[in-house]
Amino acid sequence: MNAVWINLFVLALSGLAQAGYETPTYVTNSVIPGGKTSRIVNGKLAQLGQFPYQVYMILSDPNGYSVVGGGSIISDEWILTAAHCIHGVTKADVYMGAVYWYSADRVMIPARSFIQHPSYVPTAFTHDIGLIRLSAKITFNTVIKPISLASAEDGPYEYLDDAQVSGFGKTSDLATYASSYLYYTDVMTISNDECKQTFAHHIIDSTICSRSLTANPVSHSCSGDSGGPLVYRGVQIGVVSFGASGGCEKNYPKAYARVSAFRNWIRCVTGV
Repeated sequence: MNAVWINLFVLALSGLAQAGYETPTYVTNSVIPGGKTSRIVNGKLAQLGQFPYQVYMILSDPNGYSVVGGGSIISDEWILTAAHCIHGVTKADVYMGAVYWYSADRVMIPARSFIQHPSYVPTAFTHDIGLIRLSAKITFNTVIKPISLASAEDGPYEYLDDAQVSGFGKTSDLATYASSYLYYTDVMTISNDECKQTFAHHIIDSTICSRSLTANPVSHSCSGDSGGPLVYRGVQIGVVSFGASGGCEKNYPKAYARVSAFRNWIRCVTGV
């Protein structure tokens, strides 16, 4: 399996904070231990139907190693996620329609194919966006719905406003497993210039960043939230990509693939 799955991919940034993917989190025999204390760091418990576009996935490589990652429903057969989530993956089970991992009402559809953005560069943390085509079409209902995507015309617009990120990720840097529950938190989108103060040249026009609304405690995404949606006023504007390798609980920004920058590519591949 590619090294990015096993450890946070670390790059020195000339004395600045080091970058590391919000790597998917290990699972054991497809069983996800955890409880209501395992979540997005200092997040809030999601209610059923609050994030009907949210999916969680068990992703496996040819050697049988499995990890958990996130994504969003963008049509009845396509899932938007991070390229690093599907890098080296040959199998994925995609779950939706639940806020509790073990819910009897959850829906699972296996993946049919995986598409990374052609310009994705793992070592540079750029163009970190990908698509999963499902093996069967989704039946939409009140708890399973697609999310609208930011327009290509938005360009490198700096929202500088509250947004929401959601996922089944870890609660802390010491946590081993993903969450059994879906959590979310409000974050503040920030300018790329501000984000460059932490991540330097890894922040480009096709990146968007956010920070915790509070410094103590920090409330933000963590490992296992990879590929999940950053949403602003009901529109997905980002895909969870990377943060500082110093940890989820440190008050560093988080970086996302900027959906508007890839909107035409998404449309070209999916027709959505």
